[in-house]
Amino acid sequence: MKIFRRLENELGVTLVEVMVAGVLFLFISLAFIHSITTGQAMINSEGERRIAATLAQQKLEELRSEALQSKENFYAISGATNPYSDEDPVTGYPNHRRTVTTNFVDATIADGDPVDYTDTAGGGCAPPNCSFLVLVTVSEATAGVVNFGNVVMQMVITKP
Repeated sequence: MKIFRRLENELGVTLVEVMVAGVLFLFISLAFIHSITTGQAMINSEGERRIAATLAQQKLEELRSEALQSKENFYAISGATNPYSDEDPVTGYPNHRRTVTTNFVDATIADGDPVDYTDTAGGGCAPPNCSFLVLVTVSEATAGVVNFGNVVMQMVITKP
C-alpha cells in the first residue's frame, strides 16, 4: 500500500509524458491536414475534368449543328483538311487545350469506288456511306498544373 500512497502524493506530469502527448498531437494533426489537402486536390481535379467534358460536348454539339445545316457545311467540316485549329488554351479556360479531329467512317460507295468528297455540288455520296467521325480531345494546357488527364468524346455525323 506504500505505492498507492506514494502516487496519491504526486502532483503534475513528467516532461516525458508532455513530450509523448505533444508528439501524438503532432502526428494526428499532420494526418488531418494531409487528408484535407488531398481531398481538396481531388475535388479540384474532378472540377477540371467536368469542365473538360463540358468543353468537349460543347464542341461536338457545335459541329453537329453546323454539319446538319447544309451539305456545304457538312463537306467543309468533314473534308480532308480540318478547318478547326487546336485551341491552346481554350478561350476563358487557361488550363484546357481542345483538339478536333475528323475522319470518314466509310469512304466508298456501294460499287467500291472512292468517294469524291470535294464534289460538293454533285453530292459525292449518299447515306449511310457519307458519315464521318468527330473526335474532340480536351487535355491539360500546361502539364502538371491541374491533373485531370484527357477527356475524349466522339460522335458520328451522317450527311443530311
